[in-house]
Amino acid sequence: MDLSDREFWYRHCKTPMNTQNMGIVPLTWQTYKFVSCGGERISRSMLSIYELALLYSLARHFYKGRGMIIDAGPLLGASTFAFARGLADNSGIDDFQRRARIYSYDIFRSNGYERFLGDLSPTAVTGSLLPEFLAINRDYIDSIVVHQGDFLSWSWPKEPIEILFIDLAKTHALNAHAIKQFFPCLIPGQSVLVQQDYVHFNEYWIHITMEYFSRNFVSLGYIYGATAYYLCVEQINSAEAAVDLQSLPYERKMELLANARAKTPRSVQQVMKSAAAKCAIENGRFADAAALLDDVDLSVIGDDRTSDFRGIAKSNHEHVSALLGAAMAAKSETVKGHTMLTRDDVRGAYRYFLGREPESDEAVKGHLNHAADLRSLRARVLSAPEFYKTNTRELLRYFAVWEAQRKHCVVQYDCSRGDLDRLFAHIKAVWSRLGEVEPHFSVVSRRDYKPENLDSNMASFQRSGKGEVDLLQSELRGHGLKTTGYRHCVELGCGVGRVTRFLGGISNRTTGFDISAPHLTLAKDYVCREGIGNVSFEHITEPAAVAFPPCDLFYSRIVLQHNPPPIMLFLIREVLKSLDSGGVAVFQLPTYIEGYKFDVGDYLGDMDRLDNQELHALPQEAVFAALAAAGCDVLNVYRDNSLSSVTQVSNRFVVMKR
Repeated sequence: MDLSDREFWYRHCKTPMNTQNMGIVPLTWQTYKFVSCGGERISRSMLSIYELALLYSLARHFYKGRGMIIDAGPLLGASTFAFARGLADNSGIDDFQRRARIYSYDIFRSNGYERFLGDLSPTAVTGSLLPEFLAINRDYIDSIVVHQGDFLSWSWPKEPIEILFIDLAKTHALNAHAIKQFFPCLIPGQSVLVQQDYVHFNEYWIHITMEYFSRNFVSLGYIYGATAYYLCVEQINSAEAAVDLQSLPYERKMELLANARAKTPRSVQQVMKSAAAKCAIENGRFADAAALLDDVDLSVIGDDRTSDFRGIAKSNHEHVSALLGAAMAAKSETVKGHTMLTRDDVRGAYRYFLGREPESDEAVKGHLNHAADLRSLRARVLSAPEFYKTNTRELLRYFAVWEAQRKHCVVQYDCSRGDLDRLFAHIKAVWSRLGEVEPHFSVVSRRDYKPENLDSNMASFQRSGKGEVDLLQSELRGHGLKTTGYRHCVELGCGVGRVTRFLGGISNRTTGFDISAPHLTLAKDYVCREGIGNVSFEHITEPAAVAFPPCDLFYSRIVLQHNPPPIMLFLIREVLKSLDSGGVAVFQLPTYIEGYKFDVGDYLGDMDRLDNQELHALPQEAVFAALAAAGCDVLNVYRDNSLSSVTQVSNRFVVMKR
């Protein structure tokens, strides 16, 4: 160690770091002396001198003996040694609080780490490094409980954890297991979490983890090597810690990565951009990855030596750029129809799908920037209105032939009142359960609206209700009907009030009906929070109790389809009875599903095995007969997009009662 190192240390590291006034002084001269003079025991450590100093200081100055120290991923044992030396030098605890306090988890194998071993010789055959670990920590072995083996096979006994050091979250599975086992045992206001692989491209899921749990932690700082460390400020329960972050949608992952990146110093951000690029590559979003890599600024300098990540940013950028190049080449070579785009690809798409040349070179560049491969380019072109205008005749010809040739199975849609009651009780039980376990997902079946993802996606869920009402108003306007000022609007299948809340804006009074009491409880809470005073809700308990109030506007979408045909027809008939003269009904239901048939007796015999959403169809002739019997004129019937398959026909009906 030269004089400049010592002067630097005194100047930058002898004062407390950003530790929220917790009394931690992690980087004092004495700490530095411990690390730099620690001898051969820690000379081969893969941790930086600053990271080892942090671990030592946490154990010496911060540890109070209120919980255990988790040392997850020590390999040769330098992190363990830093913790154990810190405990030994901690004057605020007694010998009992030093004994068996550090729990070290590792597979202790040399595979993949040979370049760090120098002249060390792992145990023959197995490649075990456990003897080296024990030798390094021989003076403090009473403080350490060693766990050798697969970390995924270990369970933590729910003891409080005061310091949690994680250096083994090398895979999604290891990260998830660490979260599940350890996070619920952290002590709010006391426990410190050290994420050793944070400032690195490879384990981007750690960034996702810390942003997902951002309300539970306060960032304390970033230390050269790759470390970020945090104070736990809010308890994490076991259910929260069981979250499956790997299954989050790509867009949600990128949102969390961007939010996490924005909270860090600029020097750290440059590394995190490469990490986000790796996530994009793994999801096949090569254009996103390229944009992130292009945005990396390798000239950003940290405030001091402990936060200067230029070297890491450069190596990470080079590594992820190579990953992107390899992924693009591999996809181009091995996936038919998904090769990387060229200008000729874009021009060909224009010629084949639109029958013309691109309007400009800028248009070609725009597609190259936003479409990573042929699949995404194809999706862009096929979603353009021009495609449908250009190919209208061919598209309609296909549907006309398919409609004429489709085969109809027998669908029974009338039944006895007793059978109707049994069908109704079954659907009520299923949807009441869904209302308890995943109410929002059961309304709109997108993964974003699963309970574990809902908090960050609730705003978009609620906005989708306004989108439906906006479309309804456009539809009413197109038929020359008023778009507001309805006396009473009735919605069937209101769920959690997603659409009902906005129907209240176009009618003097709105009533939402649903079969699930748990859904209705959430709906009532929602409109109450929104301050909507003209919306109320009613629980449909059984067919005999169904009595819709007189109304001049009726609306229902993606609701009837989850009921067997006899219930669909029963509800339509009852609604149309309540519709005022001149009143309008707009509703959707499937009228044909290829291969679908329904027999009341067969269904009653099997329905106890059905415990989730079901998809049913009511033949169009039954709907038309019900409309005629109720004295309604059909203003429009058209195929909508509520179902995704071309062999499933969902129709939207717009009718007016005479």
